[in-house]
Amino acid sequence: MIKDCRTAYRVRRWVAGLSLAGAALAAAAVPGLAAAHADDAAELLGQAGADLIQANQVVSQVPVASLDFLQADILSRQEVIQAGPAADLLNNAATIQDALPVADQTSPLLLAVDNQVVQAYAGLLEADQGFLAAAQAGDLAHGLTASLADLSLIDANLATLGADFDVTLTDWVAMIDPGILTLF
Repeated sequence: MIKDCRTAYRVRRWVAGLSLAGAALAAAAVPGLAAAHADDAAELLGQAGADLIQANQVVSQVPVASLDFLQADILSRQEVIQAGPAADLLNNAATIQDALPVADQTSPLLLAVDNQVVQAYAGLLEADQGFLAAAQAGDLAHGLTASLADLSLIDANLATLGADFDVTLTDWVAMIDPGILTLF
């Protein structure tokens, strides 16, 4: 833990700067990609929300009786993550972005981070489908297959966490100064 307040401030400033720089590079590298998938941020977040709803439905179909204690715990945590924090972050991002001027909702920076969210939630849905398929096939009892299914969920959750962090940071910066979105 950082005890020096000035050092902590510098670390936070560097982390925020690096995250914004990464989002700006992503927006600069693929400006047409985000615009090709959706016209505005609401469409992108709507797609991510639809994927999350479908992921929740997939997780609810996993036959819990066929899981051992560890697998049941992993499934339980997945349900909690998807129904709680993941849904809350999407709702908060949508609320913040809806409050932005219409011109800012089509900003390449905002579309880039929202596109990252769409890809992360699509990956989450895919990981949940893989876990369901492995559970239905009885493959979660086998070491390697179970580990791959578990690692797939962990990887998808980490991708979602990173995307949620980027969109939250971008939204907060845009709330403070919406003009920042026009710089990228």
